[in-house]
Amino acid sequence: MAYLRKHLALLVCSLCLLVSGTARADDPAAIVETVDPPQWSSQGVYSALGLAPATTFYAQGFAPSLRYDFELGMHWTRGRTAVFVGADARIVQVFGRKAPGGGVDAMLTLAAGPVYGRVGAGVMTGIPRSMDLHDAMPSLGGTVGLGLQGRKGDLVGRVGVDYDVRVDPFGHVNQTVFLTLRFVFGFSR
Repeated sequence: MAYLRKHLALLVCSLCLLVSGTARADDPAAIVETVDPPQWSSQGVYSALGLAPATTFYAQGFAPSLRYDFELGMHWTRGRTAVFVGADARIVQVFGRKAPGGGVDAMLTLAAGPVYGRVGAGVMTGIPRSMDLHDAMPSLGGTVGLGLQGRKGDLVGRVGVDYDVRVDPFGHVNQTVFLTLRFVFGFSR
């Protein structure tokens, strides 16, 4: 019973303090400035240029290659967080093969401070299905990537790893790992 009286007394005192501390709307001293959380703001168009050495893996070995890419899209920011939505056009040159491959992925990138992650889906051609570098079929699939970024003025530099998985019309799966270097343009100061 003493325990209940003690807590009831604390509750009554707390309520009295709350009621006595309630400010009237016409009291200028009672006006408190509130700070709204930052809202998403459109930053307009961005573009990115990238270069990525890569390796496509097979059961019998691997095929090294080099990817050049250009990304174009829109981006939004909120504090230190940014969202990028765009199309990433690629040219892939497999070493030992004369004809390059190419493709386009729709990309979504989320950047938070110095870290970014990206996912995309689209089409590619020119990625060999086996150690025969000329055995290349068009394929569907996507990319997942993680990395670090830094910003200087209106330029962002990114370094990361992309993992690319593609499936051709016959069900053969290609897996490629890219070490990426990318420069992103289009930020306001």
